[in-house]
Amino acid sequence: MDPDLLVAGEDAPLPRWAQGRLKELFRFFPVVCVIGARQVGKTTLVHSCFPGIASVTFDEISDIGSARSDPDLFLQSHPAPYFLDEIQFVPQVLSSLKRLVDRDKRKGMYVLSGSQQFSVLKALSESMAGRVAFLELPPLARGEILGRSQERSFLRQWVASRGAIAGLPVAPRPESIWPRIWRGGMPALIGLPDTMVADWCEGYVRTYLERDLRTVGDVSDIAEFRRFLALLASQTAQEINATQLGRELGMDRKTALRWASLAEAGFLWRELPTYSRNSAKRIAGRPKGLMADTGLACHLLRIQSPEGLQEHPLRGALFETWVVQQILRGFQDRAAPPHASHYRTLAGAEVDLVLEEDGWVFPIEVKLTARPDKLDARGLKSFRETWPEHRIAPGLLVCAIEAPTWINPATLAVPWWMI
Repeated sequence: MDPDLLVAGEDAPLPRWAQGRLKELFRFFPVVCVIGARQVGKTTLVHSCFPGIASVTFDEISDIGSARSDPDLFLQSHPAPYFLDEIQFVPQVLSSLKRLVDRDKRKGMYVLSGSQQFSVLKALSESMAGRVAFLELPPLARGEILGRSQERSFLRQWVASRGAIAGLPVAPRPESIWPRIWRGGMPALIGLPDTMVADWCEGYVRTYLERDLRTVGDVSDIAEFRRFLALLASQTAQEINATQLGRELGMDRKTALRWASLAEAGFLWRELPTYSRNSAKRIAGRPKGLMADTGLACHLLRIQSPEGLQEHPLRGALFETWVVQQILRGFQDRAAPPHASHYRTLAGAEVDLVLEEDGWVFPIEVKLTARPDKLDARGLKSFRETWPEHRIAPGLLVCAIEAPTWINPATLAVPWWMI
């Protein structure tokens, strides 16, 4: 096992990059809702930010404190500040919470958490607009596992300086990428032996399918939905064709779209829209799909070990997925992170990730190679030539190179460990 995967154990939770953001939001909003997939550390984050805060965790069966039958009485019995965990199981509380917040007009009253972006969280956003702030917590980034500051990350500096790279870091101790991808970023897997990873992931998937989807997502055929999740995992880092997805499992396009939306609502899947700026007639309009955590993707694909991943046909797609997710997690503390999309022309030129901020565009290509060349940068070249009038920073080619190297005057190849 990679020793860096043992940075913290269950008794020593890792500091999260979102901590400062959560504290700041609670100072200025009556209600803050921390959202994210199951087991990403939402409860731990809240208790680390607000030590000693009283809390209650709801479930789909028990009517804890009469929260469903008498929500007004429940809130009277649980005065602010209070942490209401897994709020999606008690939608009855939301109307009472709104009235309470409107009456008291105080900041820092309630912290909520939720594991699905289904109707309850949508209702929370609509009914308490201006009163509630949302913070999405992703799985752990590699930098969080290693205890690094995101403010000093190469990528953050690259965006902040608009690609004006003053100096390049020295290569660190060599590290294998495969254990990182295979384990993913779920906090519970930190320090867990390799032999236990599959057991934990299986329990996670079963809980998601049998608890969340059955009770909230209105899915009757759980076994079929599991096969659909495995199909999504096999399509990670690819453009999504709902008709093809449905055909693979013998369902119509509408059902495939709805099930993909359920996976996205449960934070297991995300889609990157197509980059476009007016003159986009040559740009294909399909979004690119990404599994939210490569560890769960490997489990769904029945990849049993880092060594098995290294030889797997989807290793390139999983590498791209991992890199893109690391980049996006690096901005989790930002109220308005750079807009993320992907680029692909009908002729086949593509850029895996395009970030946009303040009128600047930051193209990023991902290649699983230790010897990148100009051919690997042709998508970045096409992107730049398509929009010569736009402010485009030097492109990044993230790969397995040992040290950062300029491929051409507008493309810098960087090793994955810099991201």
